[in-house]
Amino acid sequence: MTHHVVEHINGGNHTSEVRKFLAAKGEKEKLGEECGTNQVLLAYKNIRSGNSYRDYENLILATKLVGAEVGNQHHSRAFPPRVVDTMYEHLTGTLVDYFKKSPLPFPLPFSVVADKDESHHRKRLLIGLRLIDLDSGDVEKLVSTVYLAHPPAIDQSGSALAKVIAEKLIDTGMSSAHLGRSYRGLCADGGIINVNLSDHLLQQLWGTSSIPVTKLSKVVWVWDGAHIIELIFKHSLENCPTVQSSKVSLESFVKFFREASVYEVLLQKGLACDQRVYTPKVAKDMKFVARDSTIAHDFVSNFNLFVDTLVHIIGVSPKEDTVEKARGFLKLVKDEVFMLDVWLLVSITRLLKRFSTAFQSSEMMVDDYVNLVGQFKETLAAITLSEPSAATSYWFADYLERLAEPLLVDPAERSTRSRPTTTQDAVDNRVRAFRERKRAHQSFLGQLIAHADSYWFNHSYWQRDTGNVLRLTNLAALYNKLSESLKLPLTDPIAPSHKRCSVCLKFVKPRDKSHDCQGATLSTVPSLATSFKRVTDVVPDAIAGLCDNPEQVTADNFEHLVSVVTRSFRCSAKTLQGWLKVLVKEHPRSVEPGILQLLVVGASIATSEAIAETYGSVMERYHNIRFLNPGPSNADARLQREMFVRLNGPPLGNCRELCKKVAQKLDIRPTKGYLESNRHNRVRTVGRVIKKLQNEQPGFFK
Repeated sequence: MTHHVVEHINGGNHTSEVRKFLAAKGEKEKLGEECGTNQVLLAYKNIRSGNSYRDYENLILATKLVGAEVGNQHHSRAFPPRVVDTMYEHLTGTLVDYFKKSPLPFPLPFSVVADKDESHHRKRLLIGLRLIDLDSGDVEKLVSTVYLAHPPAIDQSGSALAKVIAEKLIDTGMSSAHLGRSYRGLCADGGIINVNLSDHLLQQLWGTSSIPVTKLSKVVWVWDGAHIIELIFKHSLENCPTVQSSKVSLESFVKFFREASVYEVLLQKGLACDQRVYTPKVAKDMKFVARDSTIAHDFVSNFNLFVDTLVHIIGVSPKEDTVEKARGFLKLVKDEVFMLDVWLLVSITRLLKRFSTAFQSSEMMVDDYVNLVGQFKETLAAITLSEPSAATSYWFADYLERLAEPLLVDPAERSTRSRPTTTQDAVDNRVRAFRERKRAHQSFLGQLIAHADSYWFNHSYWQRDTGNVLRLTNLAALYNKLSESLKLPLTDPIAPSHKRCSVCLKFVKPRDKSHDCQGATLSTVPSLATSFKRVTDVVPDAIAGLCDNPEQVTADNFEHLVSVVTRSFRCSAKTLQGWLKVLVKEHPRSVEPGILQLLVVGASIATSEAIAETYGSVMERYHNIRFLNPGPSNADARLQREMFVRLNGPPLGNCRELCKKVAQKLDIRPTKGYLESNRHNRVRTVGRVIKKLQNEQPGFFK
């Protein structure tokens, strides 16, 4: 009997049947895995786009119609919330591993980015983390900023805000003591720094209000540069009432054009000249100095359109109050002082905007921050009020022609965009008025310089902890010294990417095909950083307390570090972040542990809070569309998890591996009958949701 059984098992027929069975089983498992992964990927795509869960059902139908495998289950809107929860747990688990499994002899540091939000009549705190990213595929990228949460924050005191942040950090699964050792920096605006959030957060993480000075000194906090520039501009205006009055009048002018009836006339005037004028509507949602710069520049660029619109409204509008406002604004633009102040605002806000944009880089390090601060002060001090240039004179001439009678209200008369003709006497009169207004403008520039000195490093916020300034500037000096030793080029973070048109005076991209001014030449806008310099004077004692081995941070060790950089190893990194990444991953023993920790801690310190503004914009869109609708899928906690997945998850092109893991955790697979059917029958087999969508009756257009 045994002989016959062995002979049967080893026989060709049995072996062939077993192979067929295993092959069929493997095909079923592969098909089930493919269906589950595709369904999770479609749900993830829906989450990344910020769409409602109902759109997932339409996405499943579209994918089914093109012939992809999506199974016959898990097609309803109830499926994406399951994906959100599972993916959130997976990503937070990765975050916990980051804190627990440090490849270095010290915990990997992190810093906090925080911003308050009061939209929709609710007070919230937007929280982000800046982490050392050693596993990213980008060889030149050492740091990453991730979204954490936006919990309610009714109490705006420092201790209450710190408690909210500490609770969200601990919710990820980490111990508070470990977080206390890893917490090394805070970047926020003046309102948050003023309530001493950094020290309160350290107290919350360590669980005691009596924190030793040695622990407090390990945290570096940075006041966001874009907010400081906004405050410098605001307070400089307050000390120059005449210029501030012109700015208020300009904002009232733009606000008038947001009214529906007025804005429609403006759009029609713009379309007749092939110009798109959206600034009056868009500017109200812009932030920082960019808003003021956009308003002022748009006023000058589209001055003719605004004047034509005012004249048209005065002639045809049936509303007496609208006509009265239009007459007042038409009189305003004929005011000499107002127009010259507008030209000053155009120039100054454009400069401030370029610096403000440079300060908003989420990957900027402390050396970039301190270098930018120094360059900002030098640029303000070098500003001079020169005589109007050829382009400025052209604008004066255009302005004078528009004030002549009768006004050219027919857009066709200037569709060629030819230069206006005017007498030289009129231009000379305008230049003379400019010289008379020069004193007020010079006073405004003096206020900008004085407030720049006050807000950066001389303000009470900075002086309250003088050691913070010393650590910040000396860390920057250390990085600059490394960059010079490595001969890394110093990039200009505020180099303009646009050129100016000689005809319409607008800033355009060099390859912008929509710009069609006849006979125009594009002139390069000069860089503001003509004398851009690195700060390289290092005081080791000022930053020794940032590492666990302060005795290793001495002048001799700094010299040894430079020696290691220049003689030991070289790499193809083009940036300091790339070189630091190679050092930490491949040559961590090339320098003393204290120096290595100091370099990593410095890289982890956030120097821009702009990413929190992005979180606020995403949150506002979510709450406008989703939060106002009832249901558990739109609960506040659900939206925070979904935002975490959307902002922190991998790009759609590299998410298949993550979707595969999530599908395995959820154990998603089609029914047994679907797996055993052939492809022709699977195409004809549809789930309940797809059948419902396919049976929807079409409307008039079939």
